[in-house]
Parts: sequence; C-alpha cells; structure tokens
Amino acid sequence: MTFLGPVFDAFTFFPYERPNEYQERILRESFDEKITMLEAPVGTGKTAAGLAIGLEAAIRLRLRGVLIFTRTHSQMRSYLNELSQLNEKHSIPYVAFLGKHRLCKFSEDPVARELIKFQGGCDAYACPLKQKYDEKKEAYKPGELGKKEWVTFRENIFTIRSVEDEISFLESFTDWCPYYLHREFLRFSRVIVTTYANASLSGLGLLEKFADSFLNDFVAIVDEAHNFAVPEKYSILSSLLDKGLSFIHQDYLVKSLWNHKFLRGIDLNDDVEYSLEKVNEVISTRISCGREVPPFLAETKVFLEFWKQGIAWIASSNANVIIPDVTSRFQHFLRAKKLILLSATLSPPKIYAELFGLSSLKILKISVAVEKRLEYFGLILPFLTSRYHDRSHSVLRHFSIIVSELQKCSRKNVLVIVPSYEFASQISSYINPLWFEQQGQSIDSLFSVSSGRLVGKIIMAVNGGRIMEGLNMVQGGGSIFDIVVFLGIPFPPPSLEQHLIQEFLSEKHNEEVGKFVSKELPVIRSLIQAVGRATRSSRDKGVGIILDHRVNWVAKYLPIRVFRNKNELYAEIMRFLGTSAF
Repeated sequence: MTFLGPVFDAFTFFPYERPNEYQERILRESFDEKITMLEAPVGTGKTAAGLAIGLEAAIRLRLRGVLIFTRTHSQMRSYLNELSQLNEKHSIPYVAFLGKHRLCKFSEDPVARELIKFQGGCDAYACPLKQKYDEKKEAYKPGELGKKEWVTFRENIFTIRSVEDEISFLESFTDWCPYYLHREFLRFSRVIVTTYANASLSGLGLLEKFADSFLNDFVAIVDEAHNFAVPEKYSILSSLLDKGLSFIHQDYLVKSLWNHKFLRGIDLNDDVEYSLEKVNEVISTRISCGREVPPFLAETKVFLEFWKQGIAWIASSNANVIIPDVTSRFQHFLRAKKLILLSATLSPPKIYAELFGLSSLKILKISVAVEKRLEYFGLILPFLTSRYHDRSHSVLRHFSIIVSELQKCSRKNVLVIVPSYEFASQISSYINPLWFEQQGQSIDSLFSVSSGRLVGKIIMAVNGGRIMEGLNMVQGGGSIFDIVVFLGIPFPPPSLEQHLIQEFLSEKHNEEVGKFVSKELPVIRSLIQAVGRATRSSRDKGVGIILDHRVNWVAKYLPIRVFRNKNELYAEIMRFLGTSAF
C-alpha cells in the first residue's frame, strides 16, 4: 500500500470528499477491539465507512490487507465502486475473487460447463490455455513470471470499477487463461472482495492458497452479517438415500462409499477426504467420457463439503436435513486479526452475539431519526391478506386498487413485495407492473429497467428474492423508489426445515431464541431490508407499507403506524413525502 506517513486515521481511507453525519459518527469511534458489530440503517453509508475502518486497521496492524465477504455479486459492485473512488487518493490494489464458472473461456462448451461446476475440474480438462500457462511457468524463473503482464496489470488496475470490468480486462490476455491470471492477480491485491460462496472452510482454503496469505493476515469484513447468524438449510431427502441404494449395483463410486460406511453415517470423518477424492475422480472421468453426472454424485459432493465445515446431521422420520451449527461455522472467521460485522438488522445484538458464539465484542448502533427519512405504515382491512387459502379474485382486485392509489401518492416509483413467485404471477395481471421478478431471472434485466428516467412505475419483487438486500437502484444520486409495499406479512413458509431449525436452536440456546430466529426475525429483517431500497442516500425519504390485517403483530418490533381507513393512510403518506394526488 501507499506509504501515508506516521499520522492517519479512518478518515484517511474514506473514499469520498466528505462523510455524512452517520459515517462521521462511525469513523470517529475507536475500533481497537478484535470484533466489532456495526448496525446502521440502510442507505447511511456503511459500505464506505466499513471499508475505511478496515483499511485503517490493516495499516495500523501491519497486515496484508482487507478481506470482504458479501452476499451477492451485486453487493460486490458497491465495494468495487468505493475502492475505485478511494484510488483517486491512494494506490491500493484490489480484486474481486471470482470462481471458475465466471472466468472460464470454454464455459459455453457443454463438457467444460459441466466440469467447472465442481472444484478442481479445470485440472482434469485438456485446456489449451492452461497448457500455455504451464509452459510459461516452466519457461520463466519465479521472479520473472509474467513480468510484462504485471506491468499491464499495474497500469490498468485503477480503471476496474465492476466485476464485469475485471472479467473483460482479464480476457484481454488472449494467450492466458483468465482464471489462472486471476489467481496470480490475487497475490498482490491488498483488498479482496468475494461472496459468501467462498466463506466455507474449503472456500477460505482456496482463497488463502491463491492469495498466498492466511486469514490472520487480514482484517475481515462480513457485509449483511445477519445472514450468517441465521442457519442456512440444505436438504438431502430420504429419496436421495433410496436413489443412492439403486446405484450400488451400477456405479463404482457408491460401492466404494458404502464400503467406507459413508451412507451409514458411521465414522464419516475418517472417510471424508477419501470419499471426496473418489467423488472428484468419478465426476471427472464421467465428464471426460461424455457421460452424464447423476444428481446423486453432485449432491454427495455437496454433502461432504458441508460436513467438512462442521455441519450437524439431524435425522427426522420424514427427511434428513443438514443444518450448519452457526457457532462452529463462524469460528474459523475468528482467525482473522480483526473482524467487522456490518448490517442494518443486527438487533437485538445480544441474540446475534450469542448466535455467533461471541462473548467479547464492541457493539456500535447508529440510530437515525425515523420521522426525517423513513416511516412505516400498516393498513388493517378484514379482507387484506396474502395467505394462500384466502387468495381470491376479490382479494387480488382489492390489492391492485390500493397499489394503484399508492402509485398516485408517489413522487418516484413503487416497489411491491409479494410472498412468492406464484403469487407474483397471479397478481401481475391485476397490477400490471413495469417489471416483475421471475424465478431464475437474471438480475441484469432489472438494471436495464432502471437505465432510463423512471417515474410513476410499479416494480414487483419476491420476498427473499434477488433485490431484497444490498441492491442500489438509483438515479440522480437517490433511490428510484419512495414507496415499498408488502402485500401481506413476509412470514417464512412453514416447512420441515424451519421446524428443525427451531428445534436445533431451542436445544442449543433456549425456546425464545429458537422461535425468534426461525419465525419472527426473518419477518423483521425482510421488512427493514426491503424498505431500505427506498433510502439509498441521506436525502431520500421513503415509506414502507404493510397491507395485511395481521399487521399489529409486526408493530411489536417496528414503529408502525396502523390505519383502518385507506384515505387517511393516503393523506399521511402524501404529507410525509410532500406529494399531492394526481
């Protein structure tokens, strides 16, 4: 990194000319503790402030740099944008740590496409670019390897402002495999931005190997950290075991695993490495021969990778469900020299600290005057609900009428949140949105919607979908939304997995924690994160509206003003936003 002299603080690494009032409060705090939990409302600038305090700590502690984990690739863009701004003041090399599937030149080849889904696949593929790379590696001494390429890297690194820029830049080296160039790129970058996909034990191992540094050489930042405290669930249903049994007489792999007691779940830890080796062997062999890879093999590989991360196996009469033990899953992050957890929804902090397994940490909570930037409203009408068995033409029509009136109250655009993709399809013909989220849809289609000047439009998203967290849809420096409407309360759908999560956490902590984390916390988090799409700058004003007759339940946790008259609600929204009806 650039030598900055003996006197500097977090303000030195702030990407912009002047922090806002909330960022200034964060930057003036002391961050001497190893672990810091920072909760600040959406749109207050946590990304820039967190990056600044991370870089300050890395310089002060004489560390390799900063390692940042985000939930999605779109959230990676935010950090890359901040870093490009910062590099107008300081020369700090940075990189987005990407996987093979985003960099392989042969991803359109059906064999390569199947192969690069699995870790280690490239090494078994007769890739001409990889062969050139290996030849160059043998031809040059270590100190001379890629000298010409590194000059180009250093000259152009500061022009990279997005993941797409980096991919394009790496692909400009036509004689070199972008993936292997990218690995070399990691060796001198001081800030590495990646996603949760690389937060597993095996993912961190790869990152440490390619970066030629260990986790304790970094300050680690976990963005949207609330996602790490709620157990993610991965299911291997009993039908998988039935399918596995059917393979015993057909596939060498299952015979091998059975002989090593894998399917019986006995002494699995002793066999994990051997089983993974066999899985990769068979997958590579089948792909190289043009044979289909049975889903069982892919899921077996996933299961073994999860087991290596400290995953608990919970048995049920109906299914076998894998649930990570949050404490053990999170422990390897504590190897970092300093850990910063960022989120808008880390309350109540004591429960999150308990879920993370943290006993000693600094908790910094930044509050914003709600009446200045954000209001929550609820409307109680007897027929308003999105519950599956209550949906009807009449209910959908009433939803559409209310959304149409709310559209008139808006100065910008309205974001409508629905509980499921099925519900989105049902109500889209009533509401007629400009864009609505569909399963498997590329996020790029959403960005293309916001490319022009949007006013008075409806955009519809699915609860838990791709745009609920960390997505900036802005124009003119502010959000394109000022109203976010929930059609119903975003309860997680009842499921076996949810039930087991509640049991798992109740046994590990207590019943209150189990119920709160599995049922109540997801609702609160969804509301706060989604409404945050309307407050992307300190100048934005936004409202979140819940249309459901059960809204009083949510009012226990959020400052929701409840109305039983539609016209009174519309009048209050227009007063707050400073609008008048069309």
